[in-house]
Amino acid sequence: MNLALGAIIIAILLIPPLIFYYSYKAGAFSKSVPKFSIVEYLLSSAVISLVVHGAVIRLLNLDIDFELLFRILSGNMSEKFMVEIRPKMPSYFFQFIIYISGVCGCSSIAGFVVSFIVRSKRLRSLWIVRKLRGNEAHGNNLRYFNKWWYYFNLYKYHSAYAYLRNENPNVFVTVLYEGKDVSILYEGILFDWIADGEVLDRIYLTNASKRLFSKKSDSGEIDFTEEEKKNIEPQGVFCIPYAKISNMHIHFMDQAISNESEMSSSQIEEVSETGNATLISRSQSW
Repeated sequence: MNLALGAIIIAILLIPPLIFYYSYKAGAFSKSVPKFSIVEYLLSSAVISLVVHGAVIRLLNLDIDFELLFRILSGNMSEKFMVEIRPKMPSYFFQFIIYISGVCGCSSIAGFVVSFIVRSKRLRSLWIVRKLRGNEAHGNNLRYFNKWWYYFNLYKYHSAYAYLRNENPNVFVTVLYEGKDVSILYEGILFDWIADGEVLDRIYLTNASKRLFSKKSDSGEIDFTEEEKKNIEPQGVFCIPYAKISNMHIHFMDQAISNESEMSSSQIEEVSETGNATLISRSQSW
């Protein structure tokens, strides 16, 4: 009896659900894939695979040699039996390759299609979908995007920002950057961000400015300063690693600031103070 071949066949048959899930979660802002132990993966994938393969065999009316399959899985491959099926082995082998390739390919396509439907902005905007989620962001088990996508796009979901949903507001970010002996406040409009699963790696700001927040004196005491805000020159995209950020504040500005690339941070502040832009009082801080 040789169980090695049977174990390989079983492992191959359990692949389609995994391909579907990874295809579904593929994307720049998808939440991190849950980490399964080998036992958890085998148990969950075995149940799903049993249903998938059973449905495919039934729908396509495939002629499966279950006696051969059972003998391979159980390792009961006697020499007499091998001699009998030897002429059919090449045909069985290529049929198995075609079957697995087709099922895996369809699983991958299905994952991408379902992902596209779930990420559809039109679907998220349907009143019935908003009603089902209580006009708030999705719960942790149902959400597709990672938590940072929801933080930076909170105006699309939270009822407090309902008046901004038809706009495309600028995401204004203030972060406290912790250096070796100084702490600096950076401000700017969020241009882009990179996350690894649920972990934010870095953010990119435009129209960025900075202000010294505190510094450590020679005696080791921390002195808080009130220096004026300074624009970061030359103008461009400013990158800040999240590992150096101890606090972040996010709020939204409406489209009164329509061309962020042509406005300095001082102009943004002036527009905000004069009321031409609306600063949302309810912001996300952590």
